[in-house]
Amino acid sequence: MVQRRGPESKGDGTWKDILRGLDSVLAFARSLKLQKQVATSRFLNHHRPRLVDLTASPSDRVRSIELADMIALAEAAELAGIDPFLRQADPQILRRKLRYVLEGPALPSDETPSSNQPRNILFELNTASKLFFARVTPTLLPDRPDLSCTIDGTPLFIECKRVLTEGGAKRRLSDAFAKLESESTKDRPSTRGVVAISIAKLLLQEGEHFLTAPNRAAIPRGLGELIDEKADLLKASWARYGTKVIGVLFHVIIPAVQSDRNVLGVVEQTHSRVLAPQKSRDWRTFQRLCARLEARNTDQPPSRA
Repeated sequence: MVQRRGPESKGDGTWKDILRGLDSVLAFARSLKLQKQVATSRFLNHHRPRLVDLTASPSDRVRSIELADMIALAEAAELAGIDPFLRQADPQILRRKLRYVLEGPALPSDETPSSNQPRNILFELNTASKLFFARVTPTLLPDRPDLSCTIDGTPLFIECKRVLTEGGAKRRLSDAFAKLESESTKDRPSTRGVVAISIAKLLLQEGEHFLTAPNRAAIPRGLGELIDEKADLLKASWARYGTKVIGVLFHVIIPAVQSDRNVLGVVEQTHSRVLAPQKSRDWRTFQRLCARLEARNTDQPPSRA
């Protein structure tokens, strides 16, 4: 099974840059007549005050940073990073999706099956943003599948899943494969499917809240090993499905600490698994998608300035 991988990030910015980006997205949401949703959102009332405190701190030492700070930093970075994509997306569909994103509890640990949709849709918009930056024009779909795009003439449906447990990951992968098999078959013979799955929560041991690496260079390597390990555990989830789904994108955005400098930043990384037979047309299509995604991943993780 071929793998392609590439470190990604929210840019070579600082915590102040993330704060500015967050403010820009919230202002844009207000322009879509989502003022009430912004006013009650976790981004304005929980994440932003913590970012303000972090940027005002005279020290970047990790020992004084709480779990809630890390969540605020990671989620604000994720939302800020998709700002350029949001400004060119279909406003009617985007308004509905942003409305959901702005809801939800401040901490993921407080999510329930009825309140996890906001973070799920944020991951969907993050995936669409990556396609946009890779010069692959994404379309936000009003229902499932979540996204569509075209690679060298091949229509692709993309189903986005965010998971918290290995059992949940297996169920949601199976659900995504079944949906993509069905929808791509109904669409047209040439349509194929891709699953994008966010697995950050699976990489941390109980009680851990961030990735630790000895230095900056070691972060992508260590994170990549963890992603590959989890991908191997989950591959049985798609073994019984047909050939319409050609690949899986495993995504992580997570707080990470450089031990040599004791600096906390946000690192984002995606690994891919191609499922189509080697050298087939579907294999080439997925490889081209991955190559375009990797070509724009030249930035470095943001850190405290």
